[in-house]
Parts: sequence; C-alpha cells; structure tokens
Amino acid sequence: MSNTDFTMWSWWWHAVDQKHDGSRAILTDFFSILAVFWFLWAIMKSTKVVPPLPPGPHGLPLVGYLPFLGTELHRKFKELVISYGPIYKLWLGKKLCVVVSSPSLVKEVVRDQDRVFASRDLPIAGLVASYGGGDIAFAPYEDDWKKLRKIFVREMLSGANLCGSQSLLREEVKKSIRNVYEKSGSPIDIGELAFFTVINSTINMLWGGTLRGEEGAAVGAQFKSVLAEQMVLFGKPNVSDFFPVLARFDLQGIERQAKRNFLWIESILDSVIEKQMNMAKEEKEGVEERKGFLQILLEIRDHDVDVAKSVSMNQLKALLLANQVPLEGTGYPKELGYSYVFGVYIGTQRFGKIPSNFSRRGVPLAERSLLYVLGLFLHSYEWKLSQGTEVDLADKFGIVAKKANPTVAIPTPRLSKSKLYTQ
Repeated sequence: MSNTDFTMWSWWWHAVDQKHDGSRAILTDFFSILAVFWFLWAIMKSTKVVPPLPPGPHGLPLVGYLPFLGTELHRKFKELVISYGPIYKLWLGKKLCVVVSSPSLVKEVVRDQDRVFASRDLPIAGLVASYGGGDIAFAPYEDDWKKLRKIFVREMLSGANLCGSQSLLREEVKKSIRNVYEKSGSPIDIGELAFFTVINSTINMLWGGTLRGEEGAAVGAQFKSVLAEQMVLFGKPNVSDFFPVLARFDLQGIERQAKRNFLWIESILDSVIEKQMNMAKEEKEGVEERKGFLQILLEIRDHDVDVAKSVSMNQLKALLLANQVPLEGTGYPKELGYSYVFGVYIGTQRFGKIPSNFSRRGVPLAERSLLYVLGLFLHSYEWKLSQGTEVDLADKFGIVAKKANPTVAIPTPRLSKSKLYTQ
C-alpha cells in the first residue's frame, strides 16, 4: 500500500472515530466477523469431499487420448476395458469422459440413477439440428423437457394414436414386400431393406395423408437422403466438440453441413404444416382421415390451451423430428462436470439387449416398427445366403454401430398364394 493510500485510510478512520465514539469498535467487530466467516468458508471448501475418478489411460497435453483412439472407437473402448476395468476415464481434448461398459453399471446410469445422468452432452451438429437443443433428444432435463416428453408419450405415442397410425406403417411395409416379390431369386441387402422400410414407414406416419402420390414419394425420398446425411454428421467426431475454443472456425465444416441440411428439413416441415392446417380448415364432416403425428400435434395445439401457450411451433417441429433420431447416447451429470458413454459395443452375448425405451430418453416407436418389419419379412420369405458365402459379423463405428459388410441374401416366397404379395 502506498503512503498516500495509507494516509487517506488513517484520515478516514480518525474522522469516523471523532464523529462517533463507537464507530471504531463496530467496524472492528464487523471485519472480525467477516474474517471468521471467510476462514470457515475456506475450511469447508478445502474439506469438501470430491468423489475420486476411475482409472484410465494417460493422454497427451491438450489433446488427451484423442490421437490413440483411431476410427473404430467401439473396438478401442473394448481394449481399454481389459486394462482398466468396466469403468474408466479418458480425456478427449478438453472433455473428460467416463466410459461404463458392464450391464450392472449401465443399468445404474440409465435406469437406477437416470435423473442424475438424464441430461445430454450436446454435439454441435445436434445443437444446430434441434433448435438449439430444444427437443426431447437433447434438451436439458428440466421443466421444458418434461413438458415435451409428456406430450410426446401421452399424446403422440399413446396406444390409441399408435393404433390409428398403424395402417400407415402397414401400407409402407406392404410396398416393400411387393418390391421384394418382384426381385425373388435375386440377392438383396437385408440391412438396407429393413432400414429404408422403417424410415419410409416413419416418414409416412410423420405426416400421414398430408403428402400423397408422386409429391409424397419425391419429398420422402429427398427427406430420407438428407436425414441419413444428418445422422452421419451426428456421429462424426468433430474437433469443435473436443476443443470449444475452435468451434467458431468450424474446421471440418460439420456445422455448415448440418445447418444446410436442417434448413432444408425445416422448409419441408413448414410447407407440410401449412398444407395440413389448410386441409384441416377444408375438412368435411364425416370424412375419416388417417392421422399422422403431424395432424395429432396440430390438433393438440389447437384444442389444448395450455399447450398452445407453453409450446412453440419450433418445439412442435422438434417433436416431429424426435421420431427420426435415436434418443440414447452420451450424457453428463451436471454436478460432476464430465460426460459418460455407455457401450453396447462389448457384444450382445455379454451385454444382452438394451431396449430403446431403457431410460427416460428412449421411446418404443423405432423398436416396435423394426420388429414389425423384420417379422413380416421373415414370415413372407425364406432367406438364404448365396452359395459359398458366410455371415460376416464385423462392424464399424457410427452413431449406431453397423455391419462393415452388408448381409446379402436371396428371398424365396414362402406363402402359398401369390396374391398375398401383390395385393
């Protein structure tokens, strides 16, 4: 402290003491109490118990373990389990991740303690494509998310509405069965067949009878293509996610691509919503329209005052898109400040099957549709591998692990009447 500052402080203290005899004692007591509180706070902070982190591999400064992961993350995670056990930590750039891989630990995270781990670690591609994390796939576990989840489960995925839209699913599956019938005896990629049938069915259930004929087919095909590209961007490692300071530069262009795709998807949704609202005004009494999720949501918004006030149109569109993306993924407990990753990558024999609605983020629609599609294909056709080929179980990493080499089989009709395939 300089002589000038000391002189000013002494002068003020002396002036206060001259005006009020008790001022010095009061100020002394005040600063003494303040010092005691500061001392107690320092002790409590120093003795606060911080849960120890699990073991894990050592990385490099700044980049952490990123240079050692390679492209097949699920295989690398499996290797690390051997060295560090079923739960371990690793730094990916500036992000601390904890990986859990045993069935009991995954159950603890996503079922028993799912409130703590319910929030999502939002990648930039997901942030762009979800109205800033405003949908039920990525929104923080707070009141807005609970409100959207309630609408999604109670209304969109209620038994009555799912049964009502079941005809839309059956219609798309019948188209695929007819297409396979025309290719009987020729090799078919089973995974691609099932995937596109489920996607087409979901899109059909999305907007119901709003888009039909050639218009619906054209929009659906492009929608499917853009959506598939968006899903690839979701699972693509992004430098901006691991080093937030570099996010403004978008070095890999992932944010730009995701934004371009999202703007196209949003323009389609806006167009379909406008068309559906005009159709609702012109709807004639006594005409029963097959309802898709779009119609269901718009009716809820029109007839439920609370929903109309508390749920924006962007949130409704986010709910529609929630049917198109997987809801499980990485998450983070806010209190501890790290991300967790749970792994089905260990293998189905050890890990078992994790249903899509295992946690509060999951929904049964995708699983129900896929099982329905696969069941009908297996019922309708005998499937045999080409002579001299074997099933290859090798897989590759992505937002959802997929086979490295597709399973190609030859279908043979097994039903006795051909009209069952052509109707």
